[in-house]
Order: sequence, then C-alpha cells, then structure tokens
Amino acid sequence: MALDGAALHAALLPVLREAGALALQDYRRGEKTTARVAWKPGGSPVTSADFAVDAFLRARLAALAPGIPYHSEEDEAGWLGGAAGRTFVIDPIDGTRAFVDGRSDWCIALGLLEAGVPVLGMIFVPAEGLFFHAHQGGGAFLNETPLTAPAPNAALSASGPKPAIEALSRRINAPLLHAPRVHALAYRLVKPLTGAFDLCLARPGAHDWDILGADCILREAGAGLIDDRVAPPVYTLDGGAHGALVAGSTLVLEKIRPSLLTKAG
Repeated sequence: MALDGAALHAALLPVLREAGALALQDYRRGEKTTARVAWKPGGSPVTSADFAVDAFLRARLAALAPGIPYHSEEDEAGWLGGAAGRTFVIDPIDGTRAFVDGRSDWCIALGLLEAGVPVLGMIFVPAEGLFFHAHQGGGAFLNETPLTAPAPNAALSASGPKPAIEALSRRINAPLLHAPRVHALAYRLVKPLTGAFDLCLARPGAHDWDILGADCILREAGAGLIDDRVAPPVYTLDGGAHGALVAGSTLVLEKIRPSLLTKAG
C-alpha cells in the first residue's frame, strides 16, 4: 500500500511534541535530571526518561501506523535488519549526557525508512523549542517555517570533535573555523540548515537511529549527509555503526567532494 507521507507527517507532529513534554518532566535546565540514570556496557548513560519516551512512542506509532516495525536504540531485540520494508527508527533521547547535565542541546529523533531510503524525519529539541521536520517530496521545516540550506560562508565553519575538524581541514587544504559543539548528533546534523555553521562532523560510531531522521530533513532542505565512502549512508537496521560523517548544504558538499574523493582513492 502506498504511504501517505503528508498525512503521516501531520499526524506525527503532535506526537513528537507530547514525547518532548514527557521528557521535560525530568529535565532540569542547568541542573542534574530527576530521572534515574543507569550506564550501558560501553559507558554511555541511559535514563528512565529515555525508556518512558520510548514506550510512549512505541504505543502511539503502533496506533497511528499499525504494521510498521519499530527500531529503537533502547530495544536491542528489534535490531534485526530488514531495511527493505518500512520501519520507524527512533532515538528517544539523543544527547542523553546533555539531558542528564541540564544542557539544552538534546533531542528526540524519529525517522521512517522505506526500501532503504529515509522518507520522513523529525528532530525535536524540546528545551530550545525547535522542531525540524520533513517528509519526502514535502520540503523541510523548522517549526512552521520552510527550511532551505543557506549559502555557504566565505570561510567555512564546522561543528564536531576538534580532531575531526582538523583532519577535514587538512584533507580539503583549507582552514575551517571551529563552531561550538552540539552534543546531540541528530541536532548537530541539521543545525547547518539554520546558518549556525556550514558543516557538521561526526566521528565513526553513529547508528541508524542517530542519523536517519536528520538525513531526510537534510535532503528535503537541499543539503546532504555523506559518510567515509563519500556517499550517502546505507541503513541496515542491525544496530551496527557508521563511519565518519559530514553533513552540510549540497553546495558545500560539492565544494569539498573532489578533495574527499582524491583522499579516499
């Protein structure tokens, strides 16, 4: 059955806002969260708020779109692959460390994958009141305002790990200004669309749930996301990690692509 992307997009907007309100119950700006905090085997935190948002989204998406599988960071049992069909891809709270510490740059990330292609994306930043969203063919928006990738600055700037910025600067043989880091990767990926900086960089290790929703938003806004193959990421939904990533406007990516391809070859 054909997907009515516009209708699903419209139906999901209030759902993500409700999920944000749920997370905000345990968020304390400038202070530690009131949520219970545990630690995953790799050393990253997870909170009771992550699980609460995850359970809420699972239930609401099942009611809105029964039959579409649910792939979430917080449910290893669902990391079964199967990217050939439609699948919701969720990070209940991306930037959990920021959430725990009372910083504002955490978000809720939702994407929909169809036949290997991101066809819907939503990045909601509740503590900053910012909602990036898009569906395939429908354009991208920041809150209610249409969103288009801005023209690059004469001196390019980048946000991400300092070693990654310095390495990219060497590869393209041009200086990159260091922009403040955004802790939630999904939010960092789409923030070039606001003009805050030109490029977002991420070290190897991101997962599908971190980047899929942002990928759709970037595409619809005239921007893109490439990995260390200098190509769009491939989504497998098996819990595996991606290589290094670069996001930015199509104009910026095309400007630096020849240098990346030369180095990659």
